[in-house]
Amino acid sequence: LSARPMRLERDGNAYKFVPATGMYKLVEGDGPTWFDPDGSQENFLEARGWGVISRPGADANDESAEDFVGDGAAYVPAFTTDAQAGDGPLVISSLGFDITPRPPDVAGLSEASADVLLRGETEKPHSGVTADGVAWTEVQDLEGPILFCCAASGLPVFASEDLVASTTGWPSFARPISEEHVIYRPDGGEREVLCAASRTHLGHAIAE
Repeated sequence: LSARPMRLERDGNAYKFVPATGMYKLVEGDGPTWFDPDGSQENFLEARGWGVISRPGADANDESAEDFVGDGAAYVPAFTTDAQAGDGPLVISSLGFDITPRPPDVAGLSEASADVLLRGETEKPHSGVTADGVAWTEVQDLEGPILFCCAASGLPVFASEDLVASTTGWPSFARPISEEHVIYRPDGGEREVLCAASRTHLGHAIAE
């Protein structure tokens, strides 16, 4: 990864780099509290109301790695089950998909899938199977291009052409199908990847 400047000026606002999040925090001006210059979406956190994954009592002023997820920290979901959450204006991505924020569709989710999507858990690394026990080799052997969709919204989030070999032990992708289809939250020194529509957990963006 290239080194990032410790201070950044953008649209008349001053930001400082916070290593614990990999993002910039507002220090002067009235812009978004948090800003990621590598992402297509700004203001992932406070102004959109999705918060951070943090230990109880943490707030927007926290900056050190210890202020974010660590031992014993509880997962804080970004999604809402409020029926009004999907009543806002329709938002269509540049690929033509509905990315309007809405409550996750939990009907038909297996317990294992619900653990991952709703509770931020993960499959065992190097297990070779998905959360629902499907052998990953069976997925890779399918013919033709494959779209991987969020099970809680149906939104396509990854494509088989972006699959990459990874030392993490989990199926990995070089990029999402569109930056509009995902959002990010700081999680210690990493970034959690969420479905833009349902705000459910998809994994982490990890630099290898």
